[in-house]
Amino acid sequence: MNPNPPSASAATGAPRLPALTGIRILAALAVYLSHVGPPAGVPDFVSTFFYSGYSGVTLFFVLSGFVLAINYLDSLSRPTAGGIYRYFVARFARVYPLYVLVLFYFVVRQHALGESIDGWWQNALAIQTWDGNLDRAFSFVPPSWSIGVEFFLYACFPLMIPLLARLGRPRAVLVAAAATVVAMAVLAGSFVVAGLDSLPYADPDSAHRWLYRMPLTRLGDFALGILAALLYLQTRDSARVRRIGAPLALGTVALTVYLMSWKGLIYTPWSWDLAYAIPATIFIYGLAVAPLSWPAKALSLPFMIL
Repeated sequence: MNPNPPSASAATGAPRLPALTGIRILAALAVYLSHVGPPAGVPDFVSTFFYSGYSGVTLFFVLSGFVLAINYLDSLSRPTAGGIYRYFVARFARVYPLYVLVLFYFVVRQHALGESIDGWWQNALAIQTWDGNLDRAFSFVPPSWSIGVEFFLYACFPLMIPLLARLGRPRAVLVAAAATVVAMAVLAGSFVVAGLDSLPYADPDSAHRWLYRMPLTRLGDFALGILAALLYLQTRDSARVRRIGAPLALGTVALTVYLMSWKGLIYTPWSWDLAYAIPATIFIYGLAVAPLSWPAKALSLPFMIL
């Protein structure tokens, strides 16, 4: 999970959307709950809700696509060498120094304890999550696999945005989003049809490996975030759209809580990505188009930003 996706900046001419910073605490809290687990003696639906906190990772990846598009649409829709260079320097500086500092600590620690440090170079290059061996993918700092996904998405962004920026009308953006959802559904459904949906996490053929931690398949989340940003830029001046922003945001929060509490969904191919990517996309869009609504204002409070 990348706790610091890029923020909208006035320096780039991007709109300031502080609620999109505030929602990061929701995603981070969800992931945290999935790691610590529920208290003893709670009802099954509460336990399911806690363990389903991995859904927060999907929210982060969708958010990255949205905010990158807001920040870099103008400079990268018609890319130049200078613009691409500045983009990659900014992305590298945002994430890698802290990432490699934490990795260095754990490599030194494991070496001092006499434990193996095999694969340190994969982690240094942030490519460990591509490995089919779960022990290597989760080595040293297990949650850092998501940084490898982020770096891949960052690398793909300058290739994607010139193509997606050509979708000049809301209808075209919605068609592209629908096509992305269908592609993600076909991919998840293929694991069910092939009978691979019940494979354990560590199996290289599992849905967990291919749908949850594989950078290539997370392009769906990222594309939905970019498309939501394009739709936002095309519709933000509509009073009618602003009126539905808050209901969209609140409705998708309620839907996400229900999905996270549904025992029949947890750890299925649908849950590793698609089931949460759709409400995450709508949630982010709803907050962006209605920045003065009370949900957006609540997420924009200084202590939420902090």
